[in-house]
Amino acid sequence: MEECFSDSDNEIEYEIENEVDEPLPFDTDEDDNEAEEEFFMNKAETMQWSTTYRSTGWNESRQQYEEEGSFNLDPAKIWSPKDAFLEFVDEDMLHLIVAFTNSEASAAGDVSFKPVTADALLGWLSCSITAGLTGSNHTDLHALWTTDPVYGTGFYRSVMSLERYKSIARHIRFDDSVARRTPRQVGAGENSAATYQQSSDRLALVRPVIEIFRKNFRDKYNPGKNVTVDERIVSFRGRVRFRVYRKTNNTAEVGHGRRIVLKLTEHYFGSGRRIVFDNFFTSVPLCQDLVAQNLSSIGTLRKNKREIPAVLQSTQQDDPREIGSCIQLFHGELMITSYLPNKKKHVLMLSTDPDVLPLKLHGQEEKLEEAGESSEQEKPAVIQMYNEFKGGVDCTDMVTKKFSCQRITRRWSKAVFENFVDLAIHNSFVLFHWANPTVSLTKRKYIEWLAKELAVGHVKARRKNDFGIHTDVKELMDTFIANYDALYGPTVCPTARCIVCSETSQLQTCAKCGLAACKAHCSHEKFYRCGDCAHVENPQIRQPQKPHPDEPKATKPRCQICPRHKDKKTDISCHNCGRYTALSTVLATTPCDC
Repeated sequence: MEECFSDSDNEIEYEIENEVDEPLPFDTDEDDNEAEEEFFMNKAETMQWSTTYRSTGWNESRQQYEEEGSFNLDPAKIWSPKDAFLEFVDEDMLHLIVAFTNSEASAAGDVSFKPVTADALLGWLSCSITAGLTGSNHTDLHALWTTDPVYGTGFYRSVMSLERYKSIARHIRFDDSVARRTPRQVGAGENSAATYQQSSDRLALVRPVIEIFRKNFRDKYNPGKNVTVDERIVSFRGRVRFRVYRKTNNTAEVGHGRRIVLKLTEHYFGSGRRIVFDNFFTSVPLCQDLVAQNLSSIGTLRKNKREIPAVLQSTQQDDPREIGSCIQLFHGELMITSYLPNKKKHVLMLSTDPDVLPLKLHGQEEKLEEAGESSEQEKPAVIQMYNEFKGGVDCTDMVTKKFSCQRITRRWSKAVFENFVDLAIHNSFVLFHWANPTVSLTKRKYIEWLAKELAVGHVKARRKNDFGIHTDVKELMDTFIANYDALYGPTVCPTARCIVCSETSQLQTCAKCGLAACKAHCSHEKFYRCGDCAHVENPQIRQPQKPHPDEPKATKPRCQICPRHKDKKTDISCHNCGRYTALSTVLATTPCDC
């Protein structure tokens, strides 16, 4: 090798003619570029952390989940918000609450209580949902049911009376409260005594309903690779055996967060998903348990965990570090990340996911440098991934509290139930737009439609049996029904389409099934059946009977069903028996493909 030096203008040039294996004078050894491996112990000296990552083979051997999240439902069955809502608050839950509520009212000796039905329960829920939509969930009930035309809306009075709403709210139960209060005989003979057996389950008052909610939430949707676990605080002030005090007097049991995560994710054991949680749950034993169940995890970590090395628990004053610096230590499948975004913040992350390893371990650092990007200024991949998937839960908490149906109550079980109803409304909102991708509704418009649809069935039944109802309330019910049909009828609602071919134009309502159908699948001509033929399932169309030739011809024949002194002239005939019949005594049908 020949070298040529030029010392002009204090510059040095190297000219290399031949390439040999000997190192150049300015080259450094490859081992010198890489930092030497260091080891750190935690305070208890039970875990050793290293600066070098060594693969244990777990990522190569484990099964990874790659499918995207999807609903386990037929989108053709979700026509309206009520259809989506009843997928989570299903008939089994409604019948259960109805039975418990009626049993409680009967045991309480309330003779004025009218047994509640499923439609009445949905009407009661619609009033609470509407109050939350308008921001009146903390407004006095007398102000909502006021007869003042300036302040009153008329919606609440058309659905049910104030006394009816208050009586349902007073007696509604979510477990068998009568059996829970019934004393049991303990012992035999003279030593027998009546005692009450207190359940060890703190959520026993809402456990039957919560289990149905959990089953519906889990079965209706199959999550993708990323699953987030987070706590949700229900605001309540009253008497309750358990409370959570924030910041002070937090007396949670040891291992509580670990037990919760394992219980909530047991349905996904062995699937290869990624579990994301915050520092309330994160611990080294939890991450190791999830690894044993073929689940990776990412979570923020509190500084007081005993598994953390002392070098990461030091404050900024003890060990000054540059802003944006990152330290990553490894122990088997565990990776702990220390990141300083600013002078007053220190972020600790614990992960077992190989996808968030440092870029240099994946060979991506050189690609970033070639593209002109700086890998040193970017946040660590583990923090970016945590922010991406954890933010959805926080957003859900925000949107559910905005239109919450929860009212002020002294019973914590009712507060918990209304909290789950808020979650069901939000989940039904997502389900509705998945099933109807061409429909775009805001959250406010969706809840408004849902509240009216939940109430319309009870309003129609109440209008049909309107004995004892004041005239102005009947007018309010008629106005509500007419308004609902004009906005959300089968042919005018945002999801209106033919029941046969999904056509959205030139729709008309079938008088037989009440659904919408296009011209090709619904006839314009109406056929009629008299009262005697109303029970016939498949009537045959017949020509009307002709009058006797000796009878004088009339402009219109008379009804052959009504008595002689009440018959009327008509040109309508029953398409099954052929007799002429008046319009008031027939059932009109439009035979579509239903």
